[in-house]
Amino acid sequence: MLHLLNGLFKDHKFKIGREEFTVKGAFLRENPEIKPGQTFICLSPIVVSTLKEGYTKPYYIRYTEEPELFSEKIRQNLLRKFATYYGHPPADDRLFFFFDEEYLTRHKGTKLIHYRDQKILGYLAPFTVEGSAELIAFGYDVGFGEKNSMGFGCVEVKNADN
Repeated sequence: MLHLLNGLFKDHKFKIGREEFTVKGAFLRENPEIKPGQTFICLSPIVVSTLKEGYTKPYYIRYTEEPELFSEKIRQNLLRKFATYYGHPPADDRLFFFFDEEYLTRHKGTKLIHYRDQKILGYLAPFTVEGSAELIAFGYDVGFGEKNSMGFGCVEVKNADN
């Protein structure tokens, strides 16, 4: 992060595509305390898929139809990323993921993103995670679900302000 910030402040400008931006300031925020039962707000959609018989492309799991499978795929994805990053599995591998059902009832909660030739289905809704505090905190750091390198699965801790 420090290398990125040093580069940004060297010229105070950066480009994305044809657009040029001026950097006026930056700050690093401390990670909040993450604990089991933590509630989060999605900053970008959470995506979970599987390969299903008869499908040539990934099948995006719908939380409202298969909440247990959605939760388990989130857990498996985090376990795989954790083991890759640390070289070993977490001491506690429990993880249970629950979207806010009331929110999903009042709002659609899904987002269909068109990216190149793909249609990606994700969820944008508050959620709670139970289980391993270590695995939950790791999910906060790396993103929940799939396609994190494309910006999916970014969350913030829900507090009294949001």
